[in-house]
Amino acid sequence: MATKRDNQNRTSGPAALFSRFAPRVKKDAGADKELLPSKLLDVLLRQERARADRSGTTFVVISFDVELKSHHQDLRPKTMQVLADCVSSCLRLSDVKGWLHDDGEVVAAILPGTTKEKSYIPVRRMEHLFFQKLDIKPFGHDDVPKLQCRVYTYPGEGGWGRTAAGNGNGNGFAKAPFELKPLEETLVASAPVASANGNGQNE
Repeated sequence: MATKRDNQNRTSGPAALFSRFAPRVKKDAGADKELLPSKLLDVLLRQERARADRSGTTFVVISFDVELKSHHQDLRPKTMQVLADCVSSCLRLSDVKGWLHDDGEVVAAILPGTTKEKSYIPVRRMEHLFFQKLDIKPFGHDDVPKLQCRVYTYPGEGGWGRTAAGNGNGNGFAKAPFELKPLEETLVASAPVASANGNGQNE
């Protein structure tokens, strides 16, 4: 017989929070079940920022999106699914991955305890795996999608990004990195993280 605590566990906690937001993910976005919807990712991003402010630790946010030619937009759902699978395969168990926006066109990951220097390793791994797994036949050798990456370190003065292009043989070549604005000016809003008791204070 279910106890009162059992019933509470079913209606609270991460599982219940995920179930509230999961229907918001668009089916035509090629959404991977392992990727969190954007609303939940935003909540976890705010929480990670509050934790970093409180404990003095760092974290990194990495986002990936794919540049497709206009006549290949019908291939976007399948391409995003390949990207989502690659991101899921390259991250640690402690990392968080999800859709950055509701449109399902940007995959993002939160890497707690990671620095700017260490962020190059997972980025290069994801780029390499993406161009290995992507079937380029529907695109043709001259229209292979480009992979845009953005990396934000918090706290930090700014981030970096780069674009990788495939050569049609399962390899990607990245262009020189470019500078980005700080994380708090791009991904994180200024509103405080709401605590579980609803008083609006960080715990």
